[in-house]
Amino acid sequence: MLEADALTLRHGPHTLLDGASFRLRAGGRLALVGPSGGGKTTLLRLLMGFDPPTAGALRWRGELLSAAGRIHVPVERRRFGMVFQEAALFPHLNVVRNVAFGLRPAEPATRRERLDHWIERFGLGPLRNRAVQSLSGGERQRVALARALAAEPVLLLLDEPFSNLDRPVRVDLMGRLTDAMDAQTACILVTHDFRDALDFGNELMLLADGRIQQSGAAEGVVTAPASDWVRGFIASSLGRPAGGGQA
Repeated sequence: MLEADALTLRHGPHTLLDGASFRLRAGGRLALVGPSGGGKTTLLRLLMGFDPPTAGALRWRGELLSAAGRIHVPVERRRFGMVFQEAALFPHLNVVRNVAFGLRPAEPATRRERLDHWIERFGLGPLRNRAVQSLSGGERQRVALARALAAEPVLLLLDEPFSNLDRPVRVDLMGRLTDAMDAQTACILVTHDFRDALDFGNELMLLADGRIQQSGAAEGVVTAPASDWVRGFIASSLGRPAGGGQA
């Protein structure tokens, strides 16, 4: 289980994240949604270990990862994966070599088997020898997701990887990802799109102004907004009157 307790990050007089506390079980899917500048990417950076929190603590399965002002477990030891809005593929490697880069050390035969598994799970067989520069945006993100999961992460962090894609492509990719993930792999998706959040997450967290505005089961957040801000954000995102209930 991932445990975040009062995570806070300040830069000078600015508070970028203010007391974020939540739990995410193994295999859980959390969609983190909110407006730009609300603290979503800041939270991912703390989870990944790129930055230490100013205050608070972060644990995975009881092990302290980060605490006030200090990173106890560095990025390379966390077994957390991350996929970015831009796929961040290696331009000098073709599709199959990009995916192979993510594989954990193993015997050659086992590596080949795992590589073929991830290539097929994301429908990359016909593209395996293609240069990544020749791929569409959706194809590049399929490669990025396959590479991330090939590393067998215990937690996968997704920083708006679908935001530049058409909605049918986004829905297809989210479906492929959900089907491909191990039952014990937890996942956090950052998105501006509330519909994507509903499609992907069995839990939602709304973040704005560096604070968690509401979190919980997706249906509960939609049907029982905790504040006028949450109600208005959901209504605006779903294109309905702010006083409306669930469609």
